Amino acid sequence: MVRRNPWAKECSAIPSRVIAACFALAGFTAAILVGLYVRLDADTAILRAIVVMVACYISGRLVGHVAQRVVDDHIQAYRASNPIPKNDYEIEAEQAAATVDKTKHKAA
Repeated sequence: MVRRNPWAKECSAIPSRVIAACFALAGFTAAILVGLYVRLDADTAILRAIVVMVACYISGRLVGHVAQRVVDDHIQAYRASNPIPKNDYEIEAEQAAATVDKTKHKAA
């Protein structure tokens, strides 16, 4: 299992909420239009539309969560297969740190 860093600048939870909101609004609109088409009372049509909106929001959150995990895993796999090359300064810093560690171990 992949450990997730909560501070990583990966795909955030916002797309999941946006997908859920879109699902909910689409379900609500569809339920209202169907209620108008079959000539339901306004109370009944709105109540059914609200129930459909909640159900669509929950399913949208699930779909959004799955999509978010797929994107995060793809980004992580891409970064692992295409690392950013180190510049000369980073290489020199690592060599200096290794030298300092060796001298500390010899002194001890």
